[in-house]
Amino acid sequence: MTRGRAARAAAIVTVILGSALLGSVWAEKAEFPTLPHVPAKTPSLFDVRPVAVTITTFWHNVPRTVTVDQLLKDRTLWRQMHFGDWDKVPGPLRERALGNMLDQYRYVLEGPSVWKELSVHDWDGIPQPVRAMAYQRMIEHWTGYYDVGAGYAESPQLVARTVSAIVMAESWFEHRAINVNEWGNRDLGLAGCSDHCRRVLEEMAAEDTVDFLLNEPDYFDPWNGTRVAAVWFGRELVRAEGDLDLAVAAYHRGLPAARKGKGADYAANVQRLKHQYVSGGDGPPAWAFLMAQSQPPPAPAIPLDHRLRDLRESLLDVVMPAGFSGESPSPESEGDYQ
Repeated sequence: MTRGRAARAAAIVTVILGSALLGSVWAEKAEFPTLPHVPAKTPSLFDVRPVAVTITTFWHNVPRTVTVDQLLKDRTLWRQMHFGDWDKVPGPLRERALGNMLDQYRYVLEGPSVWKELSVHDWDGIPQPVRAMAYQRMIEHWTGYYDVGAGYAESPQLVARTVSAIVMAESWFEHRAINVNEWGNRDLGLAGCSDHCRRVLEEMAAEDTVDFLLNEPDYFDPWNGTRVAAVWFGRELVRAEGDLDLAVAAYHRGLPAARKGKGADYAANVQRLKHQYVSGGDGPPAWAFLMAQSQPPPAPAIPLDHRLRDLRESLLDVVMPAGFSGESPSPESEGDYQ
């Protein structure tokens, strides 16, 4: 073979091999295409920064470390945090989390059509701060329904705020509260309805002077508990001939004892709670934020039955006791809320 023919043959082989190599690369790209780049989750979508908080269990504070994301979204965590726990969270983060929580449960502020449908167990699933806002609205409903104070020139707003402050003093808006005194008498539910209170209400029902009759477990239902608070205070206000402070003391100690000056400290505490909290005074930050923001929705965005189904599904693994075991809120548990 001449040198020229050998060179041409080598060139042909090179072209063939090059074509084969390019074809192989093309086939590989066609069979295994390059996948698009997927960015990792960013902190704005899932914030795992740690936050030191406390939760409240039977009036005792328990330290816990959670993530920012949990604080903003975790309904189980929300159910474990009381007002005093929220006050320890840094301000901007606290308001974001409380705003999210209020948006999630705002439907419980809508009014009687919702309150009648909620069971005691349903209320267990509503975080304490939102419950407190709803219970004040319930009290306003019942004091208006029974025209409490109407015969004594007391404004409906003043009466409702007074009863809300009484409920705050009696149970701190815990619908399952049970307080047992040194003589063994038990105060039940939001209204702190005593053994004597329950006996008198049974007698009044038998005489048709009240339009309801409750069994003992019924006192833990907030719809009933707020009703009892309004009716019982209305009774004491009539017996006190419209003297608001005397009626407050009588709610706690009974009218004969109140006329002798007993219950004055209780009445003074109720007045303080009414001014500082219920009347929108200068309460602690979590309370003040929710009082300013807790307006009922203009119209139900999601049907109530869907809301209740979601709430009840979230509570399937939650077991609540029949009531709190005779312990009242302590300064250590509620911080400034005393």
